[in-house]
Formats: sequence, structure tokens, C-alpha cells
Amino acid sequence: MKELLQKYFLSIILIIVLSLTLTLTYEIITDRFYSYSKPEIVYPKDLDVKGIEYDHNNVSVVFWKLPGSIQGFGKKNGGMPIRLTEWNMQSQCIVYETENQTDFIERASKDPRVRYINPVYIGHLVPANVTVGLPSMNELSNLSAGKPEIVYPADLDEKGVEYDHNIVTIGFWKLPGSLERFGDKYDGKVYRLTEENLHLQSIEYETNNQTDFIDRASKDPLVKYIHPVGIGHFTPVNGTYGLPSIDNISADSTG
Repeated sequence: MKELLQKYFLSIILIIVLSLTLTLTYEIITDRFYSYSKPEIVYPKDLDVKGIEYDHNNVSVVFWKLPGSIQGFGKKNGGMPIRLTEWNMQSQCIVYETENQTDFIERASKDPRVRYINPVYIGHLVPANVTVGLPSMNELSNLSAGKPEIVYPADLDEKGVEYDHNIVTIGFWKLPGSLERFGDKYDGKVYRLTEENLHLQSIEYETNNQTDFIDRASKDPLVKYIHPVGIGHFTPVNGTYGLPSIDNISADSTG
């Protein structure tokens, strides 16, 4: 055994050195490629100009190659990763929550591993050239999710429709990072949370002032529809859940 090791020692050393050299060369080449490839960047102001609705706290980052620490990348640039899934890891598309989108995008976009970076859109925007991320601001139309459907207590009073005076249903385009923080922001708290609510992205909030809560929360870009919880059964015309329009209900729909 000792004689074999002595005989092939130099060969083993050469193989190890060659492997390390190839690995290092690959890393250098790929890092050079990343450094010369400028990321596609979309700032909140770009979407504001085009009238496109977006989440004001979340940023989507698509990487050429995932950083060694996804959490560390976020911390370095002023954000934290949310809802990491297998799809995120495979597509190398990570969503970060941040208090200052513009600052996060400005800082994170300087990292050579970043391929695309943009605020998370509300609704379905289909870029022309890629399936993940946003290739170019010029390729994005002024498509937006539209204004939320809003029903106030006064609307139901006028129609003679009964409703709970303390509970409000909110249908989200996308669930906020924290349902509790969303409620606190508008003076409400999560009420009767179930798996079905989460699946449908329709959450009930309890509040002491329905009109004020609805008026303020409806301005959040995550909100798709918002209305008091009806007593009985609302039957929307063009939806299976929630209340799409006050014009689609009447007092006959309760009971």
C-alpha cells in the first residue's frame, strides 16, 4: 500500500491541483461575466409614471447565481427574504421585504449577481422576453390590476342589506408579508383566520370604525376588494368569493 502511494503520489497531487485550478478558473470567468452584465432595474418611480400598481414593501430579485446567504444579502441591502419556497430557489427569484424600496433597489442592483430587480407587481404582468423578472421597462405596458372594488357601510344601508358592523372582508391580490401588521396599520385586527381564508387570499378584520378602516385600507395596492361582512348570503354575479360590486347585490340576497 505504501509503495502504491509513493508511486502515484505525484499523480494524485497533480490531479488535485488541476481540479482546484479548473474550479478557480470557472469562478473567475463566471464572476467576470456577472460583473460585465448590468442588471435590468425598475424603480418605483418608473411604475408610478406608467400607472402600474405594485407592492410598496416587496422587491423581486432574480439572481444569475444565488448568494451564499440569502438572508445576508437582504440584511446588507436593507431587506429580509419572505416566503422562501422551492420554486424561488429553483428560479433564483427571491422576494425581499424592505421599508425603503428605492434605497434597497439602488444598493442591491450594484451586486454583480443580480440579473433583474423590481418592485413586486400587483396583478399579472407578462414580460416579453423572460418568464421571471422584468427584462425592460420599455417592454411593460401600462397594464395594472385596476382599482379595488369598495363597498362602504353606507352603500349597504342604502340598499337595505344587513351586515356585521365590526367585521370587514379584504380580498388581496397578494397576501401582505404580515397580516397582523397590515391590520395594525389601519386600526384593525385579524378575525377568524382559517386555511380557506389564506388559500383564497380573503381575510376578515375586526375594527371599531368600519368606514375609516375601509377608506384607509382600500388605498393599499395589495387590496383587490373590501367590504363589510354581510349577514346571510351575498351572491356575486362575476365572482365566486367576496363582493365584486355594490351594483351586483340587493337586499334580496340576504337571509
